[in-house]
Amino acid sequence: MKLLVDTLTSEHEQIFSLTNDTRYILEEIKTYLYMHNAPAGTFTVTLYRNDVELASKSFTSADIKASLNTDNNYIHVFYPLDFGFTPLSKGTYKIKLTSSGYTFSESAYLAWIKEFESIYQEFSSAIPLVTDYPYSFRLIMNTNRELT
Repeated sequence: MKLLVDTLTSEHEQIFSLTNDTRYILEEIKTYLYMHNAPAGTFTVTLYRNDVELASKSFTSADIKASLNTDNNYIHVFYPLDFGFTPLSKGTYKIKLTSSGYTFSESAYLAWIKEFESIYQEFSSAIPLVTDYPYSFRLIMNTNRELT
């Protein structure tokens, strides 16, 4: 397995669209992250619609390690962040990864992975550049809850 990582130097963002008329309840966002030597700092994943913040969750390298019950400082994982009861509907959204108290270093950093071998990616061109692949993430939705 090869990983295509984009190291976090300031911030990363990924646009996505929901195209169905279904109303969803977002429970988790799982960003596919690579942690290299457990960098210091706090990292935040924020969800926006039309540049309006809908929800935000923060974590540290220690949180990633604790969630996996490991002492390993080198990890790639779809890290789940609980977004609770965040209603979503048809439209365009943005996920942004930012940090505070973190400075990129070649010896310790966080990166967002691009799954260039994923079966879920669709492209109109025959052979896209690997840099054109989107950042990988998973939305965990619940369509069974009633919205009031």
